[in-house]
Amino acid sequence: MYLNKRDSSLDVLRIVAIFFVLFTHTGSMGSKIYTGLEPGGVYYIFCIGLDTLRIICVPLFLMLSGTLLLGKTESIFFIIKKRISRIFIVLIVFSFIQYWWQIRTLESEISGSEFIYLFYTGNIRGTYWYLYCYLAYLLLLPMLRNIASFMNRKIFIYIIIISTFSDVLGLIAYEFSDLYCSFYGYINIINGYAFLYPLLGYGAYKYLQEKQLSWKEYIVLIILFTITLCGCSWLVYHEYVTKGVYSEAHIWRFTALLVVPVYMIIYDKVRRKHISDHFAKLLATISNSCFGIYLCENFLEMYTLKIYNYVINICNIKLLACIIYIFCTILLGTAIFSIVKRIPLVAKFL
Repeated sequence: MYLNKRDSSLDVLRIVAIFFVLFTHTGSMGSKIYTGLEPGGVYYIFCIGLDTLRIICVPLFLMLSGTLLLGKTESIFFIIKKRISRIFIVLIVFSFIQYWWQIRTLESEISGSEFIYLFYTGNIRGTYWYLYCYLAYLLLLPMLRNIASFMNRKIFIYIIIISTFSDVLGLIAYEFSDLYCSFYGYINIINGYAFLYPLLGYGAYKYLQEKQLSWKEYIVLIILFTITLCGCSWLVYHEYVTKGVYSEAHIWRFTALLVVPVYMIIYDKVRRKHISDHFAKLLATISNSCFGIYLCENFLEMYTLKIYNYVINICNIKLLACIIYIFCTILLGTAIFSIVKRIPLVAKFL
């Protein structure tokens, strides 16, 4: 099963994903606002909840890729030639651009050996870790397609259950640092981003092609999402109260229980709506620009950060300023890459 026409529901999901990617990187400007607030209060709780929710960004992108790729039939040679080589070239080119920019800023000299070392260790730009992860996913693609060919409702639910079980074992091990679980080290492979989320994306999409969600399924998904969000947010708060530190040890746990409801509810809701051709085209344009926005985020923000500062000076509400700033970054990136992608060679890679 694979897509043979444009699906606006997937475009909306991709836009949601890039929004949370940008939000993740805002730190004290947005995602970590609560670290500068006094514990307690609705705003404080809301900010922790947003920081917990934004962890779905990369899993959501990988679910979308699983939706689009796992149902296709391609040779290993084709995957290497067309898919792996594309991402590898993008990684090298943009890593060098980022390295050159850093050298230029520091007024230093370019070193080939330094670039190779930083590229190999993934330390040129931290946010590019996703490209390394995506390469791993593409290398696993032939095997994942074989697994996906057996995907059904029971296997889909089973994958979520063992992922959650693995997270429970990890949570226990974290809370009791002297308690080692050998079994956890082996079963945790299921939670590997390059393995878990593409399969969940394909499974969710396949399920949604068979039927629309019933109101009972909506209730179950919403309850599952709410309990997980509140639970992980409380763990963040509890760790601060008991240990005096904010960490991300709990934010990224049980992500499957957050991202699957988001994927399924948004997809089902959007496909029920009548979307005009013009609006669908706009969604597609923004969606097609998401990869470029991710790669050039820091360059775009050199301009949109002024908007953040402007809003802060007017109302002094960080979260509002952050959201406006992110939307402006997405719009600027869309305007630029919708033009840049008209260049044939560039369009092939972006």
